[in-house]
Amino acid sequence: MFNFFIKKTPVITKYKLLEKTKKLPINNFQKKDYVPPEDVKYYTRVLIEKRDNRNERKEIISFYDSKNLVQRFISGSNINPQIKTYEYLKEAPNIDVKADETTKIVKTKELFNEKWQDVKEEEFYIYKKKRGKRKKDSVKLHINKNEYFYSNDVTTVNASMTEYPENFGKETNSDKKQLCANIKIINNRPEILNISASENISFQNDDKYIAYRFLLGKNKQFALGQHFIDKKGLGDVGIKIKISKKEVAENAAAHFDYINGALVFKKIYRTYHSVGIASHEAEHAYQHSIIGRLGKWSTNFELMCYKILGKITSFKEMSNGYKYLLAKENYPKLSLTENLKKNQDYMENYLEIKARKSEEDAKKDYSKGRKSLLNIFKYIPGKATL
Repeated sequence: MFNFFIKKTPVITKYKLLEKTKKLPINNFQKKDYVPPEDVKYYTRVLIEKRDNRNERKEIISFYDSKNLVQRFISGSNINPQIKTYEYLKEAPNIDVKADETTKIVKTKELFNEKWQDVKEEEFYIYKKKRGKRKKDSVKLHINKNEYFYSNDVTTVNASMTEYPENFGKETNSDKKQLCANIKIINNRPEILNISASENISFQNDDKYIAYRFLLGKNKQFALGQHFIDKKGLGDVGIKIKISKKEVAENAAAHFDYINGALVFKKIYRTYHSVGIASHEAEHAYQHSIIGRLGKWSTNFELMCYKILGKITSFKEMSNGYKYLLAKENYPKLSLTENLKKNQDYMENYLEIKARKSEEDAKKDYSKGRKSLLNIFKYIPGKATL
């Protein structure tokens, strides 16, 4: 019997390693032109050089908390500096996978003309399944990805949802599922330019929210906020949409600033879907616009609505507007930390009753198409995805 050994050809990379440190205490970090993220404990530095051009070097500085990589700063010759941030979550899918579940969110920013811009956002859904004591875990992986390109006031997004086959022969290459879309965003309004699906997906493009489902993080929240503002007929009154933890009370997910006209999210949400939040706050925007159009304005935003949209002539809107005005005048003074559900005056205020109704209607409407996609991509977890 002969034993034949096939010698593996070494992989030759474009770069060679010049320097690599071990994990060093963050107190030793001395790079003056870069501020490390808060609460990190260690960092490493790697310096590499292109094999065919010694003048092309790249420096990669990685920052760690007590156990995980949280950020990378990449710089070098002939490249724009990049910052990659890493976030780790535990999110279960809609099916029982009997696996160790990890969600990893990776965001990449690049420096263009002294301005940092988002260039890529990825959500990795990783499931590691036990195969026995002496065997490596098999891995099931799903990735949602957005790549961003900018031209004047237009953002183009190359978006994809990809479910990869489980390794170690559990599935074959034909089990790979993918849905891709090219999306144009102007002033927070997304439009599908084209869409494609792998042959093993039965996909009907009749979902009015499909463009929003491809978007990730901040872009999804802003687009949904704009959608409901537009739906209320307020797309031309200059309502700003932003994220600001400082401007939103501890016991709230968002608020509508009816003085200046802004829909303010506290953060990017993962534990529940931003569609309900966006609809709720857009309803408050509508309420204050009607108050302004009654001629009863008391804020800049309400006055702007009167000037741009004109005085109300519909008896039905006028009647409803006086209900809004009365509810505004009797709106309870709230603590920043109280449980609002236990505040009867808040729960029974007409402004909040109508906003909650709008929120529930939006969630029901939005969930229809979401369920269809979750039947295709069963490994997408979380309540804020799709």
